[in-house]
Amino acid sequence: MGIDVENISLPKFEKEKYLEHGKKTYEMREEVEKIADEVFAKGAKNIVLIGIGGTEFELGPIEYQIKKYSNIDVELVNAADANTVHPKKITKDTLVITASASGDTVEIVEAAKWIVEIGAHVVAFTKKEKPLGQIVQTVIEAEVTTGGCEFSYVLFDLLAFRILHNKGTFPKYEQFAKGMDGIFQNLYDIRVQFDDRAEKIAKAYYNAPYSIFTGSGAAWGETILFAMCILEEMQWVRTRPVTSAQFFHGTLELVEEGVPVFVIKG
Repeated sequence: MGIDVENISLPKFEKEKYLEHGKKTYEMREEVEKIADEVFAKGAKNIVLIGIGGTEFELGPIEYQIKKYSNIDVELVNAADANTVHPKKITKDTLVITASASGDTVEIVEAAKWIVEIGAHVVAFTKKEKPLGQIVQTVIEAEVTTGGCEFSYVLFDLLAFRILHNKGTFPKYEQFAKGMDGIFQNLYDIRVQFDDRAEKIAKAYYNAPYSIFTGSGAAWGETILFAMCILEEMQWVRTRPVTSAQFFHGTLELVEEGVPVFVIKG
């Protein structure tokens, strides 16, 4: 028997606001597609994704998908590392994609300055009036509150898969993009259906000495984001994020009674 999601509400979750922001996000599809078409037409020789902390992890799935579906030279770079070494692969012929919800992430703002000076075209998901928005050539600004990664994911995906479509390596783009319409209602329903189980899991394992989180591929970015940014940074919960590929090469030896292991499957 299914759950009647219409008559269940999540504590401290504003459903109508969430769905409204989801609608506004999807309505940006045409704007994002136009930007993708324009930057593709410039003929960039490679793509560099730059982030730090949560933004680096959020951009992780994009690097994975571009590598999976095309032969485009793409690399995800940590902003602090980039500012230290100034990677030689970032040239005037590079398309750089970055993001900052606040618009003033120190490392990303610093990176944007020297990258623009090189002549590379930078697309930033940020606020137009903030420091980062004032530096880069192209800004994609979503009129939504921060804290909802899925708003960013939809916009990132529309941009990346549209570029792949233009490249001729993702012919089902139209079908994919149409499938994003209404996704936020589905995501809300999933929250409702999982809420009781989530509470039981949280109560059972919140006080464990530490927890191991493992995932791979397109799911790895979200795996480490949840472990590091949500649990470690915000909840002071000790975690050990490790990729599925590396799990059996060390971390397996730490699995013992009382240590929860969360497997994030895509």
